[in-house]
Amino acid sequence: MNKETLSRPTAMYIHGLASGANSNTGKEMQKLFPNYNWLLPEVGEVLIEAIDTINQWIEKHNPQVIIGTSYGGLMTMYANATDSVKIVCNPAVNAEVSFVEKIGLGEHEYFLQRLDGAKTFVIDQAICQGITDYKASHNPIAGVQNHAIFAANDEVIGKDATLSNAAFAYDNGYKIHIDAKGMHRNTPSTLDIISKIIAEL
Repeated sequence: MNKETLSRPTAMYIHGLASGANSNTGKEMQKLFPNYNWLLPEVGEVLIEAIDTINQWIEKHNPQVIIGTSYGGLMTMYANATDSVKIVCNPAVNAEVSFVEKIGLGEHEYFLQRLDGAKTFVIDQAICQGITDYKASHNPIAGVQNHAIFAANDEVIGKDATLSNAAFAYDNGYKIHIDAKGMHRNTPSTLDIISKIIAEL
């Protein structure tokens, strides 16, 4: 690692459900913001285990910025990163409901090749109950700045749930940004909002 790399600030990207460390969005972050050293942890579907993994990375690397999308956005909200700027994109605040209604219980294929070699994952009642239990026993943890981006056309979460999720983020100290052209997965308009937030840091 050269001196230039060592002098860069550190950022972390947390992928969503059915994704992994090879996430295309993570790669986009690396291209768009080359002045950061990017951490791309790979996490699973069990919320408490995923947050534990993220917290270990945070403790070791102390990222200045953490960006999470969808299920990764929910994880970011609860991650123990009081010294980080948190940016969540369409956070799946009610993931336990979305998983059942939008994805369905059972075995599903990952979108990409994961570092852990897993090709499929399972969503079951235990996963969903674990999310409910975790949220009941933990509070979101604020960073030094908190930003939440919500797509006006989120086809996965849906309009009513998006409004509810935005209210939850607002109540927990997040500045709300509306992505008028966006959808659930990050689009150029989403990345433009992220770029403006990071430019002001």
